[in-house]
Amino acid sequence: MSRISFASDLDFLKENTEVLELVGSDQARIAIAPTFQGRVMTSTLDGPRGASYGWLNRPFIASQAEDGQATFFELESSSPAAQLEPGDSINHVHRTCHFEGQFDDLNDLSMKVLGVDLNILI
Repeated sequence: MSRISFASDLDFLKENTEVLELVGSDQARIAIAPTFQGRVMTSTLDGPRGASYGWLNRPFIASQAEDGQATFFELESSSPAAQLEPGDSINHVHRTCHFEGQFDDLNDLSMKVLGVDLNILI
């Protein structure tokens, strides 16, 4: 299975949103989208023709370009901080869930599951 090139993903992003490309030493590059909370959308270590290491939800990104705004919310977890003795360990399970829908429906879900009103986040 061949991977999509960084150039292909970058072109798609440029067609649909503002994007900044940062070029590092050698061939390293990242594409950042200010409209999407400054998110790193993809990266590569092998220049424009190299593999794109991101995954773009192209229909979602294109739909945001159509209405002129990127409305999404993301919740992240982090592992608990713990002072460990040599040889000790700790386990942490991390899950990412993506929900799409109308704002009112997502707000209802957020209120029921998390007790958070999304209106306070915007």
